[in-house]
Amino acid sequence: METLQFAVRTVAEAFETLGTSESGLASAEARRRLLRFGKNEIRERVMGWPILLVRQFRGPYTALLAGAAALALLAREPVDALTIFIILALSAFLGFFQEFRSEHTLRKLRTLVPHMVTVRRDGAERSLRREELVPGDVVIVTDGDIVPADLRLTVSQGILLDESVLTGESIPVPKDVSPASGPSLSLSDASCVLFQGTTVLDGRGEGVAVATAHNTIFGEVANRAAGVIRPSRFEENLRRFSRFVLGIVAFLLMLIFGAHILVRGPSVNVPELALFIIAIAIGIVPEALPVVTTVTFAAGARMLARKHVVVRRLSAVQDLGDIDLLCVDKTGTLTENRLTLRSVDSSRPEECRLFALLASSPGARRRSATGSSFDIALWREATSEEHAEHDQWKRVWEIPFDPERKRNAVVAERGEKTLLIVRGALETILERSGTLAGSGGDRPLDSAAREMLGKNARSAGERGARVLAVAARSVNRQMRYSDTDERELTLVGLLFFEDPLKPTAAAAVRLAREIGVQVKILTGDAPEVAGAVGRELGILSATERVPTGAEVRSLGEDELRALAERTHAFARLEPKDKYRLLEIFQERHTVGFLGEGVNDAPALAIAHVAVVVQGASDVAREVSDVILLDRDLHVIISGVKIGRKVFANVIKYLVFTMSANFGNLFTIAVISVISGFLPLLPAQILLANLLTDIPMIAIATDRVSSDELRRPRRFQIRGLAAAMLVFGMVSSLFDFIFFGAFRTAPEPVLRTLWFLFTLGTEFAFLFVLRTRRPIFRAAPPSRAIVVSTLGAIAATAIIFATPLRALFHFVMPGGWSLLAISGLTAAAFLVTEVVKNAYYRVFGENGEKA
Repeated sequence: METLQFAVRTVAEAFETLGTSESGLASAEARRRLLRFGKNEIRERVMGWPILLVRQFRGPYTALLAGAAALALLAREPVDALTIFIILALSAFLGFFQEFRSEHTLRKLRTLVPHMVTVRRDGAERSLRREELVPGDVVIVTDGDIVPADLRLTVSQGILLDESVLTGESIPVPKDVSPASGPSLSLSDASCVLFQGTTVLDGRGEGVAVATAHNTIFGEVANRAAGVIRPSRFEENLRRFSRFVLGIVAFLLMLIFGAHILVRGPSVNVPELALFIIAIAIGIVPEALPVVTTVTFAAGARMLARKHVVVRRLSAVQDLGDIDLLCVDKTGTLTENRLTLRSVDSSRPEECRLFALLASSPGARRRSATGSSFDIALWREATSEEHAEHDQWKRVWEIPFDPERKRNAVVAERGEKTLLIVRGALETILERSGTLAGSGGDRPLDSAAREMLGKNARSAGERGARVLAVAARSVNRQMRYSDTDERELTLVGLLFFEDPLKPTAAAAVRLAREIGVQVKILTGDAPEVAGAVGRELGILSATERVPTGAEVRSLGEDELRALAERTHAFARLEPKDKYRLLEIFQERHTVGFLGEGVNDAPALAIAHVAVVVQGASDVAREVSDVILLDRDLHVIISGVKIGRKVFANVIKYLVFTMSANFGNLFTIAVISVISGFLPLLPAQILLANLLTDIPMIAIATDRVSSDELRRPRRFQIRGLAAAMLVFGMVSSLFDFIFFGAFRTAPEPVLRTLWFLFTLGTEFAFLFVLRTRRPIFRAAPPSRAIVVSTLGAIAATAIIFATPLRALFHFVMPGGWSLLAISGLTAAAFLVTEVVKNAYYRVFGENGEKA
């Protein structure tokens, strides 16, 4: 039956139609329905192996290779054409293998963070995976949840929905259990239906699932309702860099083609020249970049997963490394999020603790979610004698805690004794108290006593403690009580609670400072508590004050900008305050924001990197980039270091491959124009490119020196271009030296030796440019780099020792020739190392003046 038809049915009719009740389904029936209706999931577009394989043959690089093969056939060079097709197949297989592995990694990571829902089955509440939900299940939702299926509401406690994902209307929609009065044909008419994908903004509700998966309204419009995918800053930079490279390539190719036509005139072989130019283009373009970035990000994601950090998109691995400002709520990240009773300020401390227990929520004794953190702390530390004393009292009336009242009240009886107990904020309890409990009896609560109590509470607050005041008075037994009975109380004492710092918090803050990450506290808690935590961790100075949300809202843009830059903690913030602060922070910083509640969703949505904890609300998780399985700041900072390692390795690849490619191929192009001779055949250029790409892909696994992790590094096209020019000139210099030494050799010999020299210098470049440090002080290369380099050398040896040598038009080189190019390669290695050290001393890591 369609979802909207349930909007005109009563709750009883809905239960009857679906064959269920308010107690929920039996487990056996739920299993049968799961087989019948299938899993409750909107299937994502899965990248299966056929799609991944086909994708390898798309894009400009494949087009260039295919064009080169076609030109080779036109030029009646079937061996060259076959070689190009083999290289094309090998490149496609390599890319397919790496992307398939990365897709598998990402799917595996997603299973680490299941979406759980609360249902009632067999008459009891239980938590299960969202995909196990079936029609007829009774589902319980609360604020911050994303509705897991289409539900006919059966119980409503002030429930308020955001249905903008379906309707585009941002105004909150109230819901109740009453059926619509007439046929319901639109979403707005269905006031008793909660639609899958919408967000619970406030309240609590229960509903029976009437449709799941693709049978829901959301399932029908899933393509339109899909969230916007935010490209990462790194992806945007890579796109800009690709456009820059393609622009240079197009210019150089036109220049080379024109120069050949100008110098050689009518004698030029156009198909051969076109094939040569396409080979040069393929050699210049960093065609392994997509594979390198994918492999590097996937390796980073796996490292993060081992540290209990799950990325929801691979590029978020690098985005983590880009962070230089991290905004966190202190609770649960810097502190344990577990209040502990530290002390009692009372002349009758046992009585104070007992009265506080009597006024606590019954659920707190079982450590359930219905107890406040104060209540759970009281029961955790209650003695067996206090348990026994508590059980002799009977609770007969209560007013739950209300943020407006800032207190709760309970009436408890024991024998002939009836007590009204009130707990809450000190100021509201003082207003209703007239006496103060003493060891020798009660005494008037005069101004001096009030001042002393206030001073003690403020002093405790400055140390980060929370204060709970407890007062009581005897009352007569009666049928009903009201808040007007909360008067002439006797203040029994003050309880001081603390949320202890995590053992790792101080070390994490120090580590963040060492790697250039500022930590700012953005919390809804009191400024005294935020200040105490910030000062204890060294985030705040001893004299730095903590502004509140009210101050944030009162300031203009320029004033707030100045305050935001110099201030490291803000308190009593509302969601709109966090959003506004993040907008300002992001003008000058790359900002990570750690949140968990529905009130954090707006700030998470605009943060450069949105981080949530595993227990975050559904809506917060949906807009996140990174999910922490452990609530620990140290985990985030470790993630930042891994992100920076990923970035460093991608930049290594770009600096190396662009420098070596431009240097070698610039020389080849110039010599071909001057001499009318092709120093390398197209197939030889492509083979050299393939063999050097093997260790290049392994750069994803390379070690990174500690100084490269100390601060975020920016993607600077100007810096990459400068490095490409400087190191490319070194490469070209030795290519010209080589050509000068062997220019009189026969063409097959010259091409063979140039091919081997090109491989040798590129491998030398790899080991020099993989680190900015002097090579003798650098971390050793990873095993994968060493093994893959040896593998490429072994593959070269196999080619020369088999008939493949003739296929590529090589000849067997002489011993003296090999010795000469080995010496030139060693000289290129040493000169490149000297130039590298001088370059980074003068220009810094990004190629700009240090």
